[in-house]
Amino acid sequence: LKDKVSEKDLAQWVVFWIVCTSFAFLEQNVLYAVADYLPLYWELKALAFLWLVHPDYLGALWLWHRKLKAIHAKFDVDVYPTVLQALGPLGKAAEPEAAELATESDA
Repeated sequence: LKDKVSEKDLAQWVVFWIVCTSFAFLEQNVLYAVADYLPLYWELKALAFLWLVHPDYLGALWLWHRKLKAIHAKFDVDVYPTVLQALGPLGKAAEPEAAELATESDA
């Protein structure tokens, strides 16, 4: 086992699990009524999730870098200081990360 996970692996699996849970919620609350009537629904779903995790494609990582990272960066700059302030003394431990994040967003 590795002592530290690479940033690439972390992004891949965090995005994968967010997509999985979001899709499960959507499927349970919206798509349950139409899933049986859509042709090839289960096959297309299996292919999409296979693409997300396959080592040759790393679809979840692609989604993060090509689509979601720019959207997240805007919210991160606006919301992260507010979250740290709301955490009070607990947010002090994250201040070095905040300084690092600020220098990365300036670059």
